[in-house]
Formats: sequence, C-alpha cells, structure tokens
Amino acid sequence: MQDVIGQKHRLRYGTVATAVLFVFFILLTPFQMNQPRMPDPWAYRFAIQNFAEGKWTVTDAEAAEGRMQARLEGGHLTQYVQLETNHWVLEKMPGYPLLVIPFYKLGVPQLANMMLALTAAAVLFGAFSAWRDEFAGFVGVVLFLFSPLALVAAHYAFMDTFASGALLVIGGALALWYDARAGKGRGIALLLVAAGFVAAWAVMVRVVSGLLFLLIAFYLVWVIYQHHGWPNRKAWFHLSLFAAGAAVVFGVFIAYNLAVFARPLDMGYRYTPYPVLTSWGLVPFEKTGTSPWFVWQASGVLQVSLLQLRLWFIPLLLGWPFLGLALAEFGVRFRHRAWTRPVTLAMLWLVCAFVPYWGYVGLMHELRTPYGRGPGFFMPDRYVFPAAFAITLMAGSFLMRLSPRWRLPLLVLYVVAAAGYAWYVLTSF
Repeated sequence: MQDVIGQKHRLRYGTVATAVLFVFFILLTPFQMNQPRMPDPWAYRFAIQNFAEGKWTVTDAEAAEGRMQARLEGGHLTQYVQLETNHWVLEKMPGYPLLVIPFYKLGVPQLANMMLALTAAAVLFGAFSAWRDEFAGFVGVVLFLFSPLALVAAHYAFMDTFASGALLVIGGALALWYDARAGKGRGIALLLVAAGFVAAWAVMVRVVSGLLFLLIAFYLVWVIYQHHGWPNRKAWFHLSLFAAGAAVVFGVFIAYNLAVFARPLDMGYRYTPYPVLTSWGLVPFEKTGTSPWFVWQASGVLQVSLLQLRLWFIPLLLGWPFLGLALAEFGVRFRHRAWTRPVTLAMLWLVCAFVPYWGYVGLMHELRTPYGRGPGFFMPDRYVFPAAFAITLMAGSFLMRLSPRWRLPLLVLYVVAAAGYAWYVLTSF
C-alpha cells in the first residue's frame, strides 16, 4: 500500500516537474518578433495593444502608425481591415487578444501561453488518471507539452496557435473526465461549466473550432445519456451547466461584435480584401471520355486529396513524432473491436480538426515549405494544432501497452530529443 502511495506521489511530482521544465524552456528560448515571417504576430500584437487600452477599433491615423511601426521592425501589418473612414477592425477572431490582455498589462504577454500550458497539464493529468491511472496522466502531460509543435507554438506569444490547441485540450479533457467519473461526485457542476466555457472560448479564438465545440457537446450528450438516461431532470441539468459556461463566452463575443460591427453576429474575415481560395476551384477537373460528371469530378478531388496527404506526411511527423503511435492505437482498437466512447471521440476529433482546411490553398502553399531549415513544419501544422487532444489521447493509450520498465526511459529520451529539436528550430534561422 505504501509503495502504491509513493508511486502516486512520484508521478504527481514528475507531472509538476514536466510543466515547470516546459515553462523554463519557453522563458529561456530567445524571442524574435519577426520570426516566423508571416503577418499574424503583428496583427495580434497591434490588437492586444489596442484592446488593452479599450480601443476595439482604430482610426486611419492609428492604423497607419501601426503599419509604420511594423515595417520599422521588419514586419507587415496587413490583417486589420477598413470598414469605413476612421473605422479599422481586427480581421481575426478576438478570443486570443482578449485572453492576453491581463498578462500584457503586467508586461509579460508570454505568461498567457504558460498559464494555458499549466492548466492543460493539470486537467490532462486529472482526466487521464480518472480514465486509466496516474501514469497515463503523466504520459499525457509529457506528450502534449513536449511535442515540438507545442514547444514552438508556445514560444510565439503574439500568435493564437498554442491557445487554439490548449483550450481544446482542456475542453476535451474535461469532457473525458466527466465520462470517467460517470457524471458523479463532487465538483461535477464546476467541471461542466468549465468545459462549456473553455470549449466556447476556443471558438472565439478560431471560428473553425466550432466543429470541435459541437463534437464536445455531442459527446457530453452521449455520455449523459449513458450514465443518467434521457430525458430526465438530472440529464437536463448537467447539459444546461455546459450550455451556461458556453453562453458566458458567446455573450462576450456578441458584446464585442456590437462594439465593433454594430451587429451581434459578425467577424472581421467577412471584410478581408484577400480571397480565401480552395484547391477545388483551381484544379482543372476536365471531363474525359463518356464518364458521368460525378466520376471525373470525384477523380479531381481525389487527386488533390492524395497530394495533400503526401505533403502532410513530413510536417506532421516533425510536429508530432508520436503520431505513428496514435495511428497504431487506432489500428489495435479496430482489430480487437475495442471501440470505446473515448476512441470514437478521438477519431471524430481528428476529422473535425483536419476537414476545415482540406484543399485550402494557403495551407497547400505552406505544405511545400522546405522543412530542413527554420520553422518549416510549424507553418502548416499550426492550422491543425487543435488535433493535439486526440493525438495525445491515442498515443498515450498505446504507450500504456508497453512494459512499465520501458515507459519512463522512452519518455525521458523523447523529452530530450523533442526539446533539442524545438530549440534548434527556434534558434537556427
């Protein structure tokens, strides 16, 4: 009994040490505002500065001053759009700038990603421990925090990448935790409210995360039905707690829209001067022979899909070296017909994370980035960082199949290699 208690304490200390090492890594890595060479950091920094001062929109003069400041520092401010004279707005969703404001006022905007990382570590450990055991919780924290993609994403305090994944890791883990506890016990109400709040805030960071928000809601409906039956008062009460957490966030979003666009539902993307192109509209799907139209159309879509799959192979493995373990776990589960609710959640999660960008021309262009220098893998992987929860869940499940004496050495080796590679990426360009 004492050995079991001692092992649990060691795993908890190990989890805390992992989170602390992650924070130290971010603090020690040299920061360069003009890397990576993309417009996003400049737009987010300008938005955070203005939002912190209560300026939800900026005038022509302020926008021109912001563009000049970005040029002087080697960047470009292009993601503020003009609605009318003296009315410029952030093109992107407001969730991340609003999240960073308190830390920006303290003079340490990097703390936003660090606090998200620490929160994700705590929730992952609790959820995976309830689902499997405390070693699984420790494994989940290590795999999430020390993926090269997470280490690089957390480094960029003026980009939404890390928040887009960490918020959904927290939301997904809270839903899994609720399932593992069979919807019972102390703190269940707070857990559901937090799940709704965090998952909804992820949508306010990136609108395409709406699919994953709906998936979390669907999963909770499924779990509530399995544990409490349907319909009954308790089931409706639990579902309303999740909805209440989400409603708070959507209330904030509506208030922002009213202040910026004078309408409750809107976003800056609707006013961007840059067209959003997809491969489906650019690839010439030519009709050949006497085949029906749907045959040659499907053939063209298949060509684009196979091309994108081939281009994804290298950057995904560089960003998530343990991706192969996650896919192997899916294979094992399918072979042995061990298709549980969390496995179904993980499979649908990957679909919802990747589908919004399938055929997106901007992503196709970045998939051709040379991966041998600079943050090549980060450019396309940043779009699908919200897939982190599903990949971590399944890769961790596969690692738990290994002999206990191999798990810890492999994790230590993985942490050293991932941190070394991420450091190389962040300092080699």
